[in-house]
Amino acid sequence: MRKIVNADGLKCVALVAMTLDHMAYNGLLPPWVQFTIGRLAFPIFACLLTYHLYTKQLFKKYTERLLFWGTVTIFARPDYPNFDIFFTFLWPILAIWGAQKLSQMRLPALLHNFLLEGLFVAGAIAAVHTSYDVYGFVYVCLWYFWWKKPNSCCACLLIFFGALSSITSMSPLCLASAALVTAGLLFVLPGGRHWLKANYLFYPYFPAHVWALSCWAKHTLIVPHFPLFVWVWAGVYFALYVFRKHIKRLDLNPVR
Repeated sequence: MRKIVNADGLKCVALVAMTLDHMAYNGLLPPWVQFTIGRLAFPIFACLLTYHLYTKQLFKKYTERLLFWGTVTIFARPDYPNFDIFFTFLWPILAIWGAQKLSQMRLPALLHNFLLEGLFVAGAIAAVHTSYDVYGFVYVCLWYFWWKKPNSCCACLLIFFGALSSITSMSPLCLASAALVTAGLLFVLPGGRHWLKANYLFYPYFPAHVWALSCWAKHTLIVPHFPLFVWVWAGVYFALYVFRKHIKRLDLNPVR
């Protein structure tokens, strides 16, 4: 039986764990923080993102946000380009979205299965250069399948790939922490009252804190080099956001 836990509270826990994880990565905290508390972040974010994706089906919205802020993060930390969680989530979301589109097409079974397998293989290959490698890709996909149809097989695979997603650290403590966090989240159902009114601030926080921690660790001011297309993209993104927010307030019906 799953217990309803406030989603905004889980987000804050994941945010704090992620910040401490990156502080330990930059040598600002002891390594054990990264191997224990830091392992809370990725499973919680994967759990929440896939839950909202499954319940609201906002594939286009999440794709736009992850692609934009992922690009910004790459230029905010150019010395470590795969330090980017956004693309870790982007590739499985695109694969699941594509799988749903394929299921709506009337294709022969053989062709459908071939395209479906190719879609997930392409996503896994693209995920190799992300923060959690191909294990993170499979892990996020499994969370979506868990919300769609929970079963014991999916739960075991989630715990297994939850541990494998941290295998790059080669620490038994790290693997055990990630597996335990995943096992605990299987009994959680995100919900409750939304008391965070600015959920979109989680996206710019990632590149901002990555850049700030890099400057802190190196005791120097690192100036990000954003190409012109990033600035143009940022302007268009902000304009579209404002337009979508306020277009509903406008009365476009002609006066009779």
